[in-house]
Amino acid sequence: METFIYERMWHHEGSHWWFQARREILTGLVRKWASPGARILDAGCGTGFIAEALRADYRFTLTDSAREALRFCSKRQLPGVRASLQRLPYESGIFDLVGCFDVLYHREARPLAATLGEIHRVLKPGGVIMVAEPAYQWLFGEADVLDHAAERFTASQLSHHLRAADFAVRRLGYFNTLLAPAIVAIRLLRRTRQWLWPTAKLATEFGHVSRPLN
Repeated sequence: METFIYERMWHHEGSHWWFQARREILTGLVRKWASPGARILDAGCGTGFIAEALRADYRFTLTDSAREALRFCSKRQLPGVRASLQRLPYESGIFDLVGCFDVLYHREARPLAATLGEIHRVLKPGGVIMVAEPAYQWLFGEADVLDHAAERFTASQLSHHLRAADFAVRRLGYFNTLLAPAIVAIRLLRRTRQWLWPTAKLATEFGHVSRPLN
């Protein structure tokens, strides 16, 4: 991921509707699948935005391969460990749940078999991996380029990778369905702009939003 994106995320996560809704969805699922006091690994933790909302009830360990990400985790008083997802510096079978939120679609997570195998190793028997990833390769856009993304997934593709790593899929689906038409329209407009003006600077998709719209 381009370094400047962490700074942008840090400034908008607390107020932008996208981040707020996403955190509500993901933290709700963590609370459903992990008992209070569970030991959780946030693998590819970014700025620590998800862990911050849950740390009062769980024992969190944060790891990311980007030094800039861990700098923002420190601002939240969430110490993190810099490590590759293919070489996690933890003993086998120690985590109750591992969260991978917008992680597997990055180039740094390749090969997926190695990343998922390593996550499987550090999970306790019966432990849970929780994954949330961008969907549909045909929506691949400039924001994905800035994120150093390799591919977006369909549910069946993600299920295939998880099952190949010896995970049993208990729940699988999509969210942001009601907003899908607007998201598709914005992506296609931005793709058209990039085609018409190929020298235009790539841009992220989040920024200031007026309060009524937000």
